[in-house]
Amino acid sequence: MWLELGLLILLLLILFLTMLPVWRNVERRYLTQELKKHPELTIAQLPLGIVNYHFAGGCDLPVVVLVHGFSVPSFAWEKNVKAIEQSGFRVLTFDLFGRGYSARSNTRYNLELFSNQIEQLLDHLHIEQAVHLVGLSMGGAIVANYAKAHPGRVASVSLLAPLNEPIDIGPLKLPFIGRYLTYAFYLPKMVNEQIKDFVKPELLDYWQQRYREQMKIKGFRNAIYLTANQALQQSSQQALESLKINHIPTLLMWGKKDQMFDFNQSDKVRSYLSSDHTFVALEDAGHALQYEKSEVVNEALVEFIQGLADKKEPARRPVL
Repeated sequence: MWLELGLLILLLLILFLTMLPVWRNVERRYLTQELKKHPELTIAQLPLGIVNYHFAGGCDLPVVVLVHGFSVPSFAWEKNVKAIEQSGFRVLTFDLFGRGYSARSNTRYNLELFSNQIEQLLDHLHIEQAVHLVGLSMGGAIVANYAKAHPGRVASVSLLAPLNEPIDIGPLKLPFIGRYLTYAFYLPKMVNEQIKDFVKPELLDYWQQRYREQMKIKGFRNAIYLTANQALQQSSQQALESLKINHIPTLLMWGKKDQMFDFNQSDKVRSYLSSDHTFVALEDAGHALQYEKSEVVNEALVEFIQGLADKKEPARRPVL
């Protein structure tokens, strides 16, 4: 009797653990269904897939491209776009593949994919002038890699607490079990884990609400799992060092209360950059510094980019 009871409990436990990723899956709709519900979105059909983007500002102005991080899509820049645009720039934001309302292809989610996404989007929009790139977190690694591959198309790079070294994801990197753990335990916690990006939790409710929207679109789980195992495992040291080699003006900003990428990492990143880079340390700011400290970040970005034009130095050929 006790043996039979034990076997029954074991079978129920196995069934529960097997079904857990299914029960905790909130993906209910396809991207095509969501796009029909949001005709106000601007969609680009690129060779790599569709991309949701927003391009604001007058013609013939300098272009600033804002690249978000690991999982939060382009709404992360909501407090920055208008201020930068009103300072005399065109501002381009977009959702990286696998996030927001961009394609969720089953492909390699490495830094090269996202760098190619930038290249194809600039071509689609016929942007021929060198652009000012701004990258947040993983977006910092992406823009550094893009600048390394296409130095002639980059006027400056601004890095906000950039991903700069491979991230230890523990058992999530294990074959089969890693995907199971991601779907069953890691992803369901991601909404609540957003609090770690903030110093002031009162800003979190709206952020989490917007974040949940993308989690309901099929393909998000797969994209996050693959990105963690691919893009987050790449080193950005050579890409960051290439900014110095190619004489690309660089701004680095970091929040002193960053819980994701400790402020001490800024010393290492600064050692990769040229001695004349600009560094801004933000008091009482966490990883979402562009959101919590938007006024400070906007002012620093605009001052840095406008200052480049004021210098009126002759352009130096990049090292190809």
